[in-house]
Amino acid sequence: MQVVEYGVSSLSDYIKVVEYITESNGNSLWFRGNPQNKFELKPSIFRHPKAKTVEDIRSIEMNLCNEFKRRYRNFMKIELGPKWDILFFMQHYRLPTRLLDWSSSPFSGLFLL
Repeated sequence: MQVVEYGVSSLSDYIKVVEYITESNGNSLWFRGNPQNKFELKPSIFRHPKAKTVEDIRSIEMNLCNEFKRRYRNFMKIELGPKWDILFFMQHYRLPTRLLDWSSSPFSGLFLL
């Protein structure tokens, strides 16, 4: 896959580039709020200082999920369902998870910069 970088200096330039890319390839785009492309697409739990092996990652995730399930009702008034719900809200509250932050909105991705 070829990576093409576009330089923009204004919001209108940014919108033009997003429209151009969308029209050129006919696919929807996904955005990450990251100022540099040198960062790896690696979920935060894999960057955890104690994550040396797959078992470490599983253990860290299980402990974080259990602690989140134990405490989330103090902050949220909803009942969480399957594990994906839990991971989604953990990600929202900036806990390390196996998920990556993506948005289909070019403005959300831009805002995160």
